[in-house]
Formats: sequence, C-alpha cells, structure tokens
Amino acid sequence: MSEGDLTEQLEKIVTDLNRDLARIFTGRANPRALDSVMVHHYGVSTPVSRAASITAPEPRVMAIKPWDSGSQNQIEQVLREADLGMAVRVVDGVVRLEAPALTEQGRADAVEKIRARGAAATEAVDNALQAGEQQGQRAATYHHRIDEEVAAKEREVNTV
Repeated sequence: MSEGDLTEQLEKIVTDLNRDLARIFTGRANPRALDSVMVHHYGVSTPVSRAASITAPEPRVMAIKPWDSGSQNQIEQVLREADLGMAVRVVDGVVRLEAPALTEQGRADAVEKIRARGAAATEAVDNALQAGEQQGQRAATYHHRIDEEVAAKEREVNTV
C-alpha cells in the first residue's frame, strides 16, 4: 500500500468516527444526526439535509423546513421511521424534532457507545498500520486524534 493510500485510509477512519459520533444522541439537537436519513425526493433517494433546511432554534429542538412543501409528509415519515429517539411534530409546515432530556442512565449509555466507537477506530488504525516500527509515531498521532474526538463527545454528553 502506498504512503498516500495509507494516509487516505487513516483519514477515512477518523472521518468515519466523527460521522458515527455525530449520530450518538447527546440530549442536544444536532443537525448532523440527520446526515444518514434519506427521503425519496423527486424519484431519488436524497439526504434530508438536501431536501430541507435544518436548524436548531433551541438546544433540544431541530426544525426541518422542506424546500418543497409537497415533501413535508415524506420527511415526517422518514424521521419517524429513523428512530432517532426524538419526538416528531409538524407545526406550521415545519417538522420539529424535540429531544428529551438525558437521564443519568442515558448519559452512561451514550458514553459507553462513544468509547466503543473510539476503541473500534483505534483498532482500525492499528490494523491499517500493522504496528511497524516506523509506524509507531504515526499510530500515536492518530490514536491521539481519536482520543480527542472521544473526549470532546463525552464532554458534550456530560454537559447538563
């Protein structure tokens, strides 16, 4: 594997970790949590973020305003089916996702998921590098980046 391919693979591991961490519910509205939610829009499967504007007007609320009012029902339906752990309501043509407050058990569960995703990413880095002597510093650099991402997400979950 070339140096460029290896770097690309390592960066993809960190990018995938960031995407996975964004999907973990922290008790706050996070528009990135909708990145993987797809809606059938004009005959094409499209991310909700490309079929509507998504804002977080309040810390625990997301507002999804479809650009085409005809797609509101489809967006509402896919958000209900996505099982995001948030209540779905429609108010004046805007789909609202309302997040419940996290309990202590919910926070502990979220931290457990975050740490598991971090451990998987660390293992993926090690597998990609195959722990060569020359790769030791490189592994340490990526492990540090992963640890920073995990710690930041844990702080987000534990902020009341």
